[in-house]
Amino acid sequence: METPFTTAIFPMPHPFTSILPAELEPALSLVPIGQAYPLLGVELTIAQQLRNPARRLGFAAGRFAARTSLSHWGLPPLPLPRLANGAPGWPRGLLGSISHSSNYAVALTLPLSLGFQGLGIDLEEAQRPINEGILGKIALPEEIQQWKLQQGAGENAFGLDTKKLFSMKEAIYKALSSCCGYFGFDKARLVDLKGPKALFALNPALIALGAPKKIQVYSLNQAGLICSLACWKKSE
Repeated sequence: METPFTTAIFPMPHPFTSILPAELEPALSLVPIGQAYPLLGVELTIAQQLRNPARRLGFAAGRFAARTSLSHWGLPPLPLPRLANGAPGWPRGLLGSISHSSNYAVALTLPLSLGFQGLGIDLEEAQRPINEGILGKIALPEEIQQWKLQQGAGENAFGLDTKKLFSMKEAIYKALSSCCGYFGFDKARLVDLKGPKALFALNPALIALGAPKKIQVYSLNQAGLICSLACWKKSE
């Protein structure tokens, strides 16, 4: 089944090629939610604990997308447990991230040998309503001003921009959670935005825990989906 990621969202070459090795592109996997994807081992127990049928479907699709991504690195199908913080447990030597919208699940994995310390991916449906009041909870005042200057403040467009900013910060949170644990969105500040590429400065409290001073995020809004990716190396 052809998906937006293979057509509109990431035509070849897609913007990620400027931050990731070209061979990583096939490791980005997106699958539609709703099909009967197989679960392996402990995943069956995890799925049984999810009372909401929609969550079970999303969980199965996410694990299938992750295994599809891992197959790019030569790994056979493996069960992916859930850690205490709710994140997937990845095979030794690999990083990964999974995200879901209402209709799709996306996963990306990469080996630690490439030098990356953290990876986060987020997927949102662009047209799904979002409470405008959430902007004050995810953005600093100076960020809002920067956003308006660079993106425009039209009412409809600004609604989508709010969700895009949320998606980028969610990707940052996932990319840093292994070293920084839980932190608020106010700890990452947008400092530059050019097309699909954004640069965020991180709070000194995060840097003290091992995070980089700044982190780049790529975010695309196409085919009705917003997809954001954040990843970083120790030297950054």
